[in-house]
This record gives sequence, C-alpha cells and structure tokens, in this order.
Amino acid sequence: MNTSFPIRLPAVPPPPAALRTLIARLPIQPPSLLLAAALNRVLRPRLPADAALELADHTVEIEVRDFALRCRVSLHDGRFRSAPDHRPVALRIVAEAASYLRLLRGDDDADRLFFERALMMEGDTEYGLLLKNTLDAIGRFHDHTFPGVQDQFQHLVRDGQHPTILFIGCSDSRLVPYLLTGTGPGELFIVRNVGAFVPPYDGGTKRGELAGFHGTAAAIEYAVLNLKVAHIVVCGHSHCGGVRALYEGVGADAPNLNAWLDLGREAVLPVQLTDEALRRTEQRAVVLQLERLMDYPMVRRQVDAGQLALHGWHYVIEEGEVHVFDVLVGAFVPASSAEHSGTGPFLPFAGDDISPVDAW
Repeated sequence: MNTSFPIRLPAVPPPPAALRTLIARLPIQPPSLLLAAALNRVLRPRLPADAALELADHTVEIEVRDFALRCRVSLHDGRFRSAPDHRPVALRIVAEAASYLRLLRGDDDADRLFFERALMMEGDTEYGLLLKNTLDAIGRFHDHTFPGVQDQFQHLVRDGQHPTILFIGCSDSRLVPYLLTGTGPGELFIVRNVGAFVPPYDGGTKRGELAGFHGTAAAIEYAVLNLKVAHIVVCGHSHCGGVRALYEGVGADAPNLNAWLDLGREAVLPVQLTDEALRRTEQRAVVLQLERLMDYPMVRRQVDAGQLALHGWHYVIEEGEVHVFDVLVGAFVPASSAEHSGTGPFLPFAGDDISPVDAW
C-alpha cells in the first residue's frame, strides 16, 4: 500500500520512558481530535464518495506503540471525527512511529510492513481490507494516474465544467458510470441514489425552503438550467437491491428508505418475485423515472425544443451489456441493436391514455 502524501515528514525519535508513561495517562480525546483534523485536511478531499459510504460509522483505533499514544476516529456525516473511548472498535492498527512515517512518506507499503510484523491490524478483517484497498487506490491515483491527466483537471478548474450528460444511476457499488460509458473527467454530471429514482417535481417549494426529496431534484434542475446538458440517462441495473426491496420490504428502523422506495412502487408487478419479475420491474422502474422527468418544467421545455434527449438504460451486470429503452419498439433492447433510444418514452404515447410503464 503506497499512500504517500505531498508532505515532508521528519523522523521522530521515541520519547524517554518517563514522558512515555505520562503520555499513556493522557485522555484519548485531544490526540483523536488532532488526527481527525489532519485526516479531514489531507485524506477526506481525496476519498471517493462510494468509499466514504462504505467506511462510514466504524471506529478505528490507531496506536503508536513506542509513544504509548492512542487515537480513535470514525467517518461520520462526511467528516472524520474523534470517537469516544467507550465506543466499540471495528479495527485496531498498531505500529511504531517510524513505520507510520515510512507509510506516509511512501518509503514502504503496508504489505511489506505486515510481513515484517511492523504493522498489525486487529478486529474486522473485511473492514481492514476495505480501508487498505481504498488507501491503495488513493495512492495509486495521486502517484500514477493524476500526473497523466493533470493538465486536463487544470483545464477543468480554469474553464469550468461543461458536461453534456446528466447520469442518474443507482448507488449500487457494481455500477461504475465512467467504466460503463467510457467517459472521463468533466463529461458526466452524476447523481446517484437507491434505485436510480427521480422524485416528483415540487414546484410549490418556496425560496429558501427544502423540498422533501431535494437532493436529486436539485441536481436535475442544476444540470438542465445551469449546465445545459443535452442528454439525461436514467440507469437501472440487474439484481437491484432497491427494486427487490419493493417486493420483500425493509425494516421499520429504515423510515427514510421506506419513503424513498415509494418512488418505485408503481413499477411493481402483481406477481410473486422471480428473476424475470425482478428484471421486468427494474426496467419498468427506469421508464417510470423517465416519465417523472417530463414533469420537470425545464426538462419538458428543453425536450420540446429538441435540445434535450432522455435515455433509459438497464445495465445487465453479469453480461456487461446495457439494454436501452427503444421508444418505437416499446421495449428494452441491447444497445448495439437499438435505433431509437434517445427521444424519451413519451412521444409514441402522446395523446394516449395508457402509460408507457403500463404498456411495458
């Protein structure tokens, strides 16, 4: 694991025994606050959103063995925070100061230090592997990937972003928009949520107030009104846990998830859940979101003017194939053979009483 950061770090000799004893008696909160502040400054800006979600709300204890110093931090509400001493620890990392410095300077990687027993992890091994892989990826991006695209990022900072596509996708970790579309930085404006759902347009919200489902709706408004995107893609996928939950339900301790799933209930079929029913419901849910998009005045205005096209996608994970909603066929077909996948689901049904969701 190479997690080098652009910081010059001097060697720190271990303290005398008397000072070490004093440090061991200090409360854990002050050093934990300092570590959390450092992580928020150095690591948090480089932490991908999906990794932050997976790492959140687990307490990690870091012990500097030769200093008798312990810190406890957790990632909560998007920021690293000090964790109280009484909270259960998911992962405990133990090493001497010199080993931590070797890691931070990029002089060594975690695998070698583990092999040498200079760095030890105790606790949830799966969480430890996730943390290690995340830091590996961050280090690789900074040291190997970023130098090759630095000019491109500087151009995007200097001239601003001008994406042409709003990508509304499911939060599922198996759905990777940039891999799926072959796009790069600055080309997609992405909003992700459970199920790739679009909330109803709330035109009654007063200025300064928040609508019930404001996050996704705000992204749609910003993409169309400010970024002037030419395409909106709604991308569902196979084996969607959110769509499955429409049939199986979720616990009473998840009221927000229950409310959010209401946005997909119209796509549910009156049948027992099977693989085929799940696939059909996933696809029906995509069409339902395309319908809702047309209730956004700025979306309808741009579509009617021929300046915006809507696309419904269903990504079949196990096949690596995107099926798109072909509005003339009225069905999802492999993207390689679709001829009419970008005019939205509404035109063939204009003037009809039947909904395209019901037709499909």
